[in-house]
Amino acid sequence: MVKRMARTRDAFCGLVQVGGEVSTGLDRIRILTVNHEGNAYWALKVSSKPKGYVTATAKCVWYDQLAAEKRAAPKRAKRRRRRGG
Repeated sequence: MVKRMARTRDAFCGLVQVGGEVSTGLDRIRILTVNHEGNAYWALKVSSKPKGYVTATAKCVWYDQLAAEKRAAPKRAKRRRRRGG
């Protein structure tokens, strides 16, 4: 399984949790870069061979925290005030 995360130019990503049962040396958890439509992204790749059960969670941290807050903030609808009564 490969899960695409943030763009490499916007954030860095790391493992925050690893679990499951490792049965062989062939079970792997990796954070790597992938290209999609001309952009480089961080990706979490987890692979497990038969009889193996491996889980992993990764988290990304934005380089510019203020820009990240603006992206994540819900957009407010503009309200119009009527004149008079």
